[in-house]
Amino acid sequence: MSYPRLIPLVVCIATLGLVVSAQESRNEESFRNWDKNKDNKLSKDELPNNAKRNFERVDTNKSGFISIKEHIAYLTRDKGKRQQPRTSLEGYKVMRNISYAGTDNARQTLDLALPIKSTTDKPFPVVVFIHGGGWRGGRKDGGLNRIHGFLKSGNYAGVSVGYRLSNEVKWPAQIHDCKAAIRWIRANAKK
Repeated sequence: MSYPRLIPLVVCIATLGLVVSAQESRNEESFRNWDKNKDNKLSKDELPNNAKRNFERVDTNKSGFISIKEHIAYLTRDKGKRQQPRTSLEGYKVMRNISYAGTDNARQTLDLALPIKSTTDKPFPVVVFIHGGGWRGGRKDGGLNRIHGFLKSGNYAGVSVGYRLSNEVKWPAQIHDCKAAIRWIRANAKK
């Protein structure tokens, strides 16, 4: 058996371990920072205001405290899961993953929701959702749910825009993608 052939495999496994370890370290660090009395459990009073609303969800054993195990389990609960549309867009025809840039890149797509019943022949005003994430993360998948309040009247079309992230292309390509999506919307408004 040739050991030099195993080196790339060992390096990959070690790197994966470092990534997982770094994430766990960040989670543990936030726990330690919040644990004011250093008793290795978090009371609701020790949590920052924006985290207090999740206390009951994180305290799965209902002990009145959050253990480090519960803390890490909560913070890593959705890793690897893709966000699924939650809201019913009843009365709308929803078309997903429409390419706006003429490429095969899944990030350069948009989701479109059009009212089924129209009371006018004019194009609908469009509410556009561009996800956050500092150009480094995020997805368009839940965008139509975020603007559902505007869409439920039936008087607007809705669009959720995806764009290439900064780990794929250099800034300002993200802005160029968003502008290309808006151009696509304007060019296709009468359709």
